[in-house]
Amino acid sequence: MDIGEAPRACASCKRNKRGCDKSLPKCSLCIRHNRDCDYSENSQFNHREELEDLRSRVLELEQRLTPVTLTPAASSISDLLNPDNSAHHSLYHDLSAVASFIDSDTSSTCNIPNPSNNISAPEEISSLLSISDMEEIKYRYFNSVHTWMPIVSKIRLERITQCEPRLLKADALLLIMCMKLVCTYDQRQGSSNLYNLTKKLSQEVELNGLVTVRTVQAGLLLCVYEAGHGIFPAAFLNISCCARQGVVLGLHNKLAPQLAGNPRSWVDWEERQRVWWMVVILDRYIAIGSDYRPLCTEDPNRDTLLPASDSAWDNGEMMCPERVLLSSNSDTPVSSFARLAQASNLLGRVVKHCNDTSLEIEYVLDNFERLTQTIIAFLQLITTNQDLSSNPFSTAAAICFSALFKLASHHACDMHIEQGLDIAVASRVRGIMQRSVQMLKDTSNQVILFVRDARQSLTSETMELVSPLVLNCIYSSTANLSWMGIENGAPQYAVGKAVCEEMLQSLGARWKAANAYLELQRVADRDQEEHA
Repeated sequence: MDIGEAPRACASCKRNKRGCDKSLPKCSLCIRHNRDCDYSENSQFNHREELEDLRSRVLELEQRLTPVTLTPAASSISDLLNPDNSAHHSLYHDLSAVASFIDSDTSSTCNIPNPSNNISAPEEISSLLSISDMEEIKYRYFNSVHTWMPIVSKIRLERITQCEPRLLKADALLLIMCMKLVCTYDQRQGSSNLYNLTKKLSQEVELNGLVTVRTVQAGLLLCVYEAGHGIFPAAFLNISCCARQGVVLGLHNKLAPQLAGNPRSWVDWEERQRVWWMVVILDRYIAIGSDYRPLCTEDPNRDTLLPASDSAWDNGEMMCPERVLLSSNSDTPVSSFARLAQASNLLGRVVKHCNDTSLEIEYVLDNFERLTQTIIAFLQLITTNQDLSSNPFSTAAAICFSALFKLASHHACDMHIEQGLDIAVASRVRGIMQRSVQMLKDTSNQVILFVRDARQSLTSETMELVSPLVLNCIYSSTANLSWMGIENGAPQYAVGKAVCEEMLQSLGARWKAANAYLELQRVADRDQEEHA
């Protein structure tokens, strides 16, 4: 018997901006999600009730999301083992993707249909977002993380998010979730839940074989979050995944198979360039603290183009601005992101220098001289012209400091390699060892000034603009000042160390890895005291 419809949408559908069929006694959505269905006119939720409702929805979602289902699940183990099952054949339905790996020549010469990205976002996650939520996420992201890591095109993102969240493709939803995650201060249990949820979605997207520019962007944001909050080895593994996905798409080399298709404009082309540069940047930063672990990406060649003007790209200008090569004079005016790319390229050269044990000692010493001169000259250039009005820290300068610390630390204890060397070479090794110790002192003093300058403009608002890539150089300065204080006993080392530790403590409110650095330094201090 038809009992009619309610005169209005239920409170749950109205609050979540969902279409309510007004069925009595309960609407279909409330039946599906096992929620109370309230049609009363006076059903108003106060703030506490809304929080409780949201918490229950998140818990319900986590229970149902094991894992997020983007594809129909097999009904039994036999379905998984049956070679005639239709799901088995769907594993290689995208012939164009398969061809680019097993025969790239045929793939490039034959017109193989390339199916569009038709994997929809899981409703369990998209239902947690509204259009207003997405607008808030984009606004906060582009006014914080984007200022030092401009890899997501505002214009392109605006174009693909002009719809309800439930209509988003899976890679677009993943990107939005990662944008929200990287802007979140990881101080509450809710942020950990958001990380777990985003990580599961990322894994499910990967299992479905979906590789796009947006999945790489999402992976990079996820990697920044993991590195910034000290989530290892996840960050180390994640950057390698981003690198391989970039190679799959052909972002690393325009001559490689281009699974992302041809860019439609220079804005699209620039976005791909920036994404690959960010892969290179994070690959090198994550490798700073661990010796003899190879990089996932090759060094950019001299003809590699640097990122163009940030404002021109953000505004989608029709004309491509003048491009600058990596080999161009370092004093050529470029964007702050291009400076970060240049600094990271130098860091990569330092990492490879420290990891390579096959070179002749004379070449190693020559390379030390070249790297030292180049980094110091570049650092002087960017610190002289840096503008701290928009960001308390220069991320490019921080990367240069980290490069100098790693290079000097590698050669500060080279006494063991003097044995068996020619007298002239042994003398040169000794000289470089002494120079490295002095370089540790000089760089530590520079970082102290760097931190003091940043302190003057660091507020709760500007804290959101700080990149986690600045943490390593502050920690390295702290560690070296601690060692110098024990060796020398001069009070200025303890004062400088306190300045750096205070900054790490402040930055720990934004990036938890700062707290890990502090704890690691305390452990090292205790160990030194015990063996003093």
